Amino acid sequence: MVDGTLALLSSLSIAVLIQTGWFPGLEQQLKWSRPGLVLGLLAVTSLLRVEVPVGEVLKIQGGMLLLLPFLIRLIRMKRVMMTDWVPAVSLAGSILFLLHELYWWVPAISESGFRVLGTGVAGGMALFTSRQLHIRLIVAAGGLWMAEWMTLILHRKELNPVVFGAPSALDVFWITWAAILVSHYAIRFMMAWVRQFRRT
Repeated sequence: MVDGTLALLSSLSIAVLIQTGWFPGLEQQLKWSRPGLVLGLLAVTSLLRVEVPVGEVLKIQGGMLLLLPFLIRLIRMKRVMMTDWVPAVSLAGSILFLLHELYWWVPAISESGFRVLGTGVAGGMALFTSRQLHIRLIVAAGGLWMAEWMTLILHRKELNPVVFGAPSALDVFWITWAAILVSHYAIRFMMAWVRQFRRT
């Protein structure tokens, strides 16, 4: 499968699920309107193959630049404290960086295996860190971005030019966010079902 295909499918799937109402209460949790979320996702998806040069040796994927204000807004929400997400981001980023290095140096690790491991680490860390969706998204994005930056800095000579947000990295990012959204609402549904079952 071509790198970036899973990112495209995942981001579009999230947009469709939001638009069709599969994530009730999402607008209230993220403090963003449904049309804004959907249009933002479509804009990010449309820039999937766009790379913005920053200096001579660095390029940043356009969608990642569009996501930055969204993440900053999530971090600035009143009920978010640095202690809620910084330790989890640091731990997730460190583990993911080690996985990057294993993938870089050990030919036996396939790209699909790395995607599964990366998604599992980032998504698992996010789900275990907090019950709040916005903190889960912050932890996953922060861990993945931290690991990506550390890898790019370490291997900048081999990668010249350095691209932050390569299609393979975007696959892991968007699969992780999709998995977090689905898991978050599946857990809520199961907990509500259990509570209702206990009452009967």
